[in-house]
Amino acid sequence: MKKLLIPFLVLVVAACHHAGKRLYDSKMPAISMLLVDSATRIKAADIPGGEPVVFIYFRPDCIHCQEETNMLLQGIASLKDVRLYMLTPKYHPMLKAFYEHFKLGDYDNIKVGVDEGMVFFNHFQARHIPFLAVFDKDKRLVKAHEGTFTLNSLLQTVEEQ
Repeated sequence: MKKLLIPFLVLVVAACHHAGKRLYDSKMPAISMLLVDSATRIKAADIPGGEPVVFIYFRPDCIHCQEETNMLLQGIASLKDVRLYMLTPKYHPMLKAFYEHFKLGDYDNIKVGVDEGMVFFNHFQARHIPFLAVFDKDKRLVKAHEGTFTLNSLLQTVEEQ
C-alpha cells in the first residue's frame, strides 16, 4: 500500500500544479485553411519559417473580433514582418463582407479563411474568441491567449522572439 501512496501523491501534486492551466503542444498544428476565395488552401506545412506567425481565431459577427481587427489594422505597420492568419471555425455568411469591409486583401501578410476540419479549434480547445496563438520563426508556440488582446501585448510577444 505504501508503494502505491507515493506515486499517487506525485500525481495529485502534478495535477494540482497544472489545474487551471491548459498545456499545448509546442508545434504548429496541421491546420488547413480555406481562404475567402473558396478555392485557395493554405496548410501549416506550407507556411514558411523565418518570421513570427500569429493565428487569430475569430467570428466575423463577433463585436470584439471586429474591434481587434480594427486595432490590428491601425498598427499594421509594426506587424509588417509578422504573418497573420485569421481563422473562423466554419464558413459564415458574413465572412466575405468582413474581409471586404476591413480591406484585408490589401495586406500581403494577412490571410483570412475557414479552419477546415476545425483542427485549430480541436488543438487549442478555444473556448473564447478572439483566440490568439503566436508562433516563433521556427513555428514553435510562444503564447496562446483567449479573449481580447492589445496591440502592445501582441507586439511585445512577437518582439521577444
